Amino acid sequence: MGLLLLSLALSVGPILAAFASEGWNLRSTLIGDLGPLQDLTSGEKEPEAEAGEPQFLGEVTRDNLPPLLLTLTLSNPYSFSLGVENQALDVFCQEDNVRVGVGSLEGRILGPESRENLTFLVEFTPEGSRHLLEGHVRGPYLEVMLELRGDFRLDLYGLKFRVPQEMSFWVYAEVRE
Repeated sequence: MGLLLLSLALSVGPILAAFASEGWNLRSTLIGDLGPLQDLTSGEKEPEAEAGEPQFLGEVTRDNLPPLLLTLTLSNPYSFSLGVENQALDVFCQEDNVRVGVGSLEGRILGPESRENLTFLVEFTPEGSRHLLEGHVRGPYLEVMLELRGDFRLDLYGLKFRVPQEMSFWVYAEVRE
């Protein structure tokens, strides 16, 4: 009988000690510390992007819509570095839901809990350029709300994941004759 109680204590004792050390939390006891992945699995934090003031790389005329440069501020809320891969996102005229171009984003490593400016270059398609210049020039100005749609591709220690992104920004420029 003593041997049975001793083996029971040796079997159950470590399990009870593990539960006690984790504050009697079953998930923490079974899974343990996730380290940097804790930020990802909590669902409380996710990267955010904000669009800056867009600038055309050339003169806007009734026949020409040059590429557009947009600064995106991307935040990394995590306690670890995050890689942003080179990628392309589609650009739409928000009012008419027409794809007008594609934007390319430079890759960069974002430091832990930081905000970084990334350069986003929009190249308009011939059809998109025509749509914007024919449908959204009011008087001498191009006025249109554009929208980026796509996924930011992020890299965490070789683990790749996507963050869906939809972001709108106003484009306002004088159109020369």
